[in-house]
Amino acid sequence: MTRSLHIVLAAVLLAAAACAGPTNDVDGDVLVLGDTTDTVQLEGTVWYYDYDEGFWAIDTGSKIYEPENLPEAFKEDGQRVAVHALVRSGVESRELTGPIIEIRRIERL
Repeated sequence: MTRSLHIVLAAVLLAAAACAGPTNDVDGDVLVLGDTTDTVQLEGTVWYYDYDEGFWAIDTGSKIYEPENLPEAFKEDGQRVAVHALVRSGVESRELTGPIIEIRRIERL
């Protein structure tokens, strides 16, 4: 009876862990960093700009966004990405870029 109880308990714990979903873990080409509620969605290309002290940005073709938290795994010139991000109003950006963003979800395209 005790062995059966352990097996059931292990199955319940595994199921609960699977439902939690990935947070801060790379799952293939997707990285989830937080809640995506009230975020803007954009697609663009990651570029490193050797201006000032140097910085990474995402160019959508119509606007350049400066992420404050671009993950290392996505710092690759020319990498196409889809992003869910919060626009950080009140945070000053460089004159070369548009808004500063906080990435909540990023995916390689």
